[in-house]
Amino acid sequence: MKKRNENSAAPQRSQRAFTLVEMLVVITIISILLAAGAAVMRSGTEASSVRAGADTLQSLTELARGAAIGRSTEARLMIANNSSDDDRYLRVALVVAADPANDGSGSWTWKPIGEPRELPGGVYFGKGDGDTIDSAGNLTSWASTEDPTISGNIQLGKALRDAGYESTSAWIAIAFDGNGRVINPALTGNPVLTVNRGINNGGTITTPTKFEKYAEGFVVIRSTGRPVRLEDTYVQANF
Repeated sequence: MKKRNENSAAPQRSQRAFTLVEMLVVITIISILLAAGAAVMRSGTEASSVRAGADTLQSLTELARGAAIGRSTEARLMIANNSSDDDRYLRVALVVAADPANDGSGSWTWKPIGEPRELPGGVYFGKGDGDTIDSAGNLTSWASTEDPTISGNIQLGKALRDAGYESTSAWIAIAFDGNGRVINPALTGNPVLTVNRGINNGGTITTPTKFEKYAEGFVVIRSTGRPVRLEDTYVQANF
């Protein structure tokens, strides 16, 4: 007589499948978590791009001042201000120094010190935020730096010449003398340069309210020429 195989008759565990409603709930939760994670990552990227832009601004300011002192001549930090040039407008800056002619004429040309520097994508110099801090601690307009008097020829290379950057109005400039001091003729306070996230709307750069928290890009240039970095919010501009 054959023995019954006890294992062959082992009961099977019942398996319960997910219902459609349960699957939809899980998918919804996952979508929410992914969206939240993406927002955090995007926020961090936007903030870091502003910090990188501020690093560029500060280094260019220090380069301009150092070039003026090292060469005992005038040097300028120049910001592209041609609103018809979407690629460079308020996004490209460079340092130039006066290079006197050797013919005894007293004339000179502006020669670049290093290459033009570009801000990270979506980051602009904050032209609308004012350019100086007055005696009351408030930001004033850009008028004193937007159209500086630039004498002499500007040797900026073919790419910039073709984009119309040989005219005075094509630049915003902070000028330093041979002692490294700021000497813009119309400047009555400490110049303030900023960078922040922005949107180019036909030559007008706007900074949406949601980006104001990324305004870590303040660089205040004292009358002595030394840059001071502010890293929190617009409120810090009002000392």
